[in-house]
Parts: sequence; structure tokens; C-alpha cells
Amino acid sequence: MEHRGHILSGDSDGAGRPMTESFYEAFINCRHRVLGRNLKPFSLRHCLYLEAIGSPYMDAINGKSTEITRRDLEIAVTVCSAEGDISEALRRIGHIGNLAMKLHPFKRASTQFLSYLSDYIALPELWENGGETVNAPWILSRVVLLMSKTSLGRNEIWDMPIGEVFWYCAAFGEQEGAVQIQSDAEQAAIEEAQKAKNHGKSAG
Repeated sequence: MEHRGHILSGDSDGAGRPMTESFYEAFINCRHRVLGRNLKPFSLRHCLYLEAIGSPYMDAINGKSTEITRRDLEIAVTVCSAEGDISEALRRIGHIGNLAMKLHPFKRASTQFLSYLSDYIALPELWENGGETVNAPWILSRVVLLMSKTSLGRNEIWDMPIGEVFWYCAAFGEQEGAVQIQSDAEQAAIEEAQKAKNHGKSAG
């Protein structure tokens, strides 16, 4: 079986939170307010827009080193706080009604936004059992899976907290034998093995 990391695109390994902690975190979230805006639960719809505009926050989510500017933060907050049409909210980002965002300290607000992402991006670590490669965009594949397996509507899935989406998809995948959710014990063993490997490298 192949070990798959917990980042959104699933294309890299990485040690995450213990399984039970990650599960609870995915379904129990806090309210978040950044740059004076109340943020919506972070969802696939938000990922779609942030990916489409090339937001560096998507690189940060996937553990990549990236530079984030105040403009990047304001755009991300606009996407994640929008009431209704996100495209319209982005078109209005330069309007005078949005100037209040600039009154908030950048460093503190950026930390708050990353805390918001961390709160919602609580994903399961998986063992993959092989299977066919899926070429559909990863966001779409999750939407289609839940539409085919549940009575949830399209918009409900697009706006569902993203941690919930991934846990539901993982549970369906486990029932069908495509993946297996790593246990706390397995994650602890992987972490210890990685520590031993890193210690060996430093000693050498």
C-alpha cells in the first residue's frame, strides 16, 4: 500500500495530526474574523477561486515556501468572506467600502488567516491500495464522489467545510477498499521512523 500525505492535492507525503484529533478538528470549528471580515467555513468553492487566481495561500497549504503580500491576504479574505457571488466580491475589492481592510496590521491578520486555514484543513492520512488514476481536477472529483454517494446537493458540497469533505470521501474510499485511513498508532510509527531517518542523516 502507498502512503499518501494529508495535503489537499495528495501528491506529497507529510506527517499530520493524530487521526482522532484531525477527525474532531474537521467537524468542530471556530469562528474566524480577519481584516474586519467574518470568514465563511473554508470550502472547495474557496479552493477553486484561490487556485484559479494563483493565490500563494494554496502553495502555503501544500507546504511550499511562498511569499505572501498584503494584497494576497486581502484577496484571500475577500474570497473567503464573500456573501453570494465571489466573482462580484473580487470585482469590488478596490471600492471605497473595502478600504477598512487596510486599517488592520498585516502580520497579525496574516497569522489569523493561516490559523483559519489550519482550523478547517484537518484531513485524514491515507494508505492507498492502488487503483486507477483519476485525471479529473481534484476539487471536481470530490464533488462528484459526494454527489454520487449522498443526497447532498451540488451547492451544499461546494460550500461544506473542506475537512468534512475529505473525511467523508476517505470513509467512502475505505468502505470500497480503495484507501485505508491511518490509525493513530500507524501515524506515530511513521513519525518515529522519519525522526530516526533524519537523525541518521544528521549523524552521517
